[in-house]
Amino acid sequence: MINFELFCDEVENMMAGVLCDYDVESIRLEKVTHNNNTEHMGIVILLKGEKLAPTIYLEGYYNEYLEGKSISDICCDVADRYRRAREKMKHEKIEIDLADLKEHVFLRLVNSEKNQDMLVNVPHVIFYDMAITFRYLVKLDESGIASVLIDNDNLKESGMTVEELYGAAKENTIKLFPPFLMRLDNFLNSRYPQNEKYPKEPEIYILSNQQFIYGATMMLYKDILMDFCDSIHKDVYLIPSSVNEVLLCFADCGGDKDMLQKTLREVNGSVVSDMDFLSDTLYYYDKEKDEIRIA
Repeated sequence: MINFELFCDEVENMMAGVLCDYDVESIRLEKVTHNNNTEHMGIVILLKGEKLAPTIYLEGYYNEYLEGKSISDICCDVADRYRRAREKMKHEKIEIDLADLKEHVFLRLVNSEKNQDMLVNVPHVIFYDMAITFRYLVKLDESGIASVLIDNDNLKESGMTVEELYGAAKENTIKLFPPFLMRLDNFLNSRYPQNEKYPKEPEIYILSNQQFIYGATMMLYKDILMDFCDSIHKDVYLIPSSVNEVLLCFADCGGDKDMLQKTLREVNGSVVSDMDFLSDTLYYYDKEKDEIRIA
C-alpha cells in the first residue's frame, strides 16, 4: 500500500493512457479549498481547445484502493466519472451572467475565522462570528444545486454595492429555499424511521430550508423567529449546529445556558464535519426587542 500523495501521483501519471481517445492538453493535480478551509485533492483533465474542466476528487477513490481495488481499475472509474462530468458541463451554464446577477444571487452563512482567506476576495457581511457570503444560482432542481461564489471582481463589474447585493440576495434566498421548521424529535423519527424512536423533545425545533442545503441562513430572517416565538410565547436560544440548520431551544425549558454551550462545542468537535462547521457560539433571540445576541 502507498500513501495518499503517491496514490494521487500514480493516478495522474496513468490517466493519459486511460483517456487516449481524447485530445488531452493537460492533466494536473489540484488542491481545492472548500468551506472552512477544508482541502480536497482533485485531478483536473483539460482537453485542447476547451476552457473549462471538471475536477474529480480522489479521497473516495483512495479509500477504495485501501480496500483492495487496483489503481488501474480506479483510473478507469475516474475516466468514467470524467466523461459523465464533461457531458453534464456541456448542458450547464456555469459562469456568472452579471446582467441578471440581482435575480440569481442568494445568501450563504459561513464561519468567518475558518474562511478568512476566502473572505479577503469576496464581498461579505460580518454577522457576529459568522460571515454572510453571496452565491450566483446556476441550477436548482431535483438533482441538486449548482452555484458560483461571487467575488470582488464580479461585484465591481456588476456596479452593485454590497448593501444592494445583500438586499437582493435576502429577498431571493427565502423564495428559492423556503424555510422548514419542525420539532426535532418528530423530524428525526420521520427522517430515520428504521432507527429506535427518539425521545420526545417538545422544547427543541430544527430550522432549515426545504432543501437542507445551507439552511442556517434562515436564522437571518427575524420575521421567522418572531412568528415562532409569538406562537410559543417565549424567547429561544439559537444553536448553530451546522451550516445546514439551526436548532431553536425554548429559553425557559430548564436547559442551562452553559450546558447548551458546552453541548454545542462537544457536538461540533466530535460529530459535525469540518466542512459543515458554522459556529461554537450560542445565540439568543429576544422577541420583545426583536434582536439576536450572544447568549
